[in-house]
Amino acid sequence: MIDSIFTAMSGLEGHQKGLKVISNNVANMNTAGFKATVVDFADVFTGAGSERRESATGAGVEASRTRLDLRNGDRQDTGRELDVALDGRGFLVLQDEQGRLRYTRAGGFALNDAGQLVASLNGLKVMGRDGEGRLAPIELGALRKHAPKGTTKVVFKDLLSSSDDAHTIDALTVYDSTGGAHVLKLEFTKKQSPGTGTGGNNVEWVVKVFEGSKELGTGLFGFIGSVASPFASSFKLNLAYTNAPAAEVEFSLGSAARGDLGSTESRLQLQEQDGYAPGDVASVGFDEKGQLAIGYSNGQKATGATLALAEFASDEHVMAVGDGLLASREGVQPTFRAAGTDLKVLSKKLELSNVNLTQEFSTLILMQRGYQASSQVLTTANEMLQQLFELKGRR
Repeated sequence: MIDSIFTAMSGLEGHQKGLKVISNNVANMNTAGFKATVVDFADVFTGAGSERRESATGAGVEASRTRLDLRNGDRQDTGRELDVALDGRGFLVLQDEQGRLRYTRAGGFALNDAGQLVASLNGLKVMGRDGEGRLAPIELGALRKHAPKGTTKVVFKDLLSSSDDAHTIDALTVYDSTGGAHVLKLEFTKKQSPGTGTGGNNVEWVVKVFEGSKELGTGLFGFIGSVASPFASSFKLNLAYTNAPAAEVEFSLGSAARGDLGSTESRLQLQEQDGYAPGDVASVGFDEKGQLAIGYSNGQKATGATLALAEFASDEHVMAVGDGLLASREGVQPTFRAAGTDLKVLSKKLELSNVNLTQEFSTLILMQRGYQASSQVLTTANEMLQQLFELKGRR
């Protein structure tokens, strides 16, 4: 009878643990990347030993073992550049303050003041892979600024009509080697008697380049009919900028520039120039390969480190340690890899909890009934024991 009480107590404790696990799962149903826990129940035997199971008796239930349900959760669009979700079997890799690796499916990241990529929930460093495949924290480093580039080429497009005698581009911005902007004015003047040195051009244009009132140089463009002459489609000038180093710049007519004889209005304008000012980080995100993609205020782009992803041979090789983190069990090492067709990085998304409320509530009812039944057994055994004591006391 005493054994019945201890057996019933094991049922109470086991179903109580089951209720605790369910309550934790339900409480984290909205925790990004959370993985539900499942309790495994096992019967306990005592008696003559495993060789003679027929003489052994049940001693209750053992519910000390829990396991993680690592199935993927649903994914939600967030619109945040640094949010990522994984499509496939694997984990994002983080590093704590002690240098230990942790694993997660919660891909909400942010940049700290030092330019390091960290997990938003706990501040752990996000790990990437360098050019040699080694693990290293992802940080912007030298990519926090984009160096300037001096203009070396200016390309024009649209129409320069031979019906006009002159044309002006008033504000053409170029950059020196330090990233300083310079506003140029270009004056196009048609030559009244085109020469033959440019291949028999139909029309030649003298181009004067000014910065403010200062003339920086003169060049020549020419057209054969409506097509830019191969002998006068570009020229180079050494521009002596104001308060900046001089630089050689090539001015050229692009494929979209023409000299239309039938038009009366010139519309020649800038198509492109290859210089830019220094740039600050304007946007940071990830591409489909998990590579950091950085956009700058000067319109330029750069790429950084690639997210490191971890794969384990078995779900049994990881355990939950809180804060949405998993750790590898002692002696187990994952395989580190990059994204691929079987494990994709999805940007601007977060993986939600994989808690299934319908399943949790169904299990909750079973746990409740099991607890109630064990409680009833305990009550009955206690009443029988009391009756035994009363009988003994009457003697």
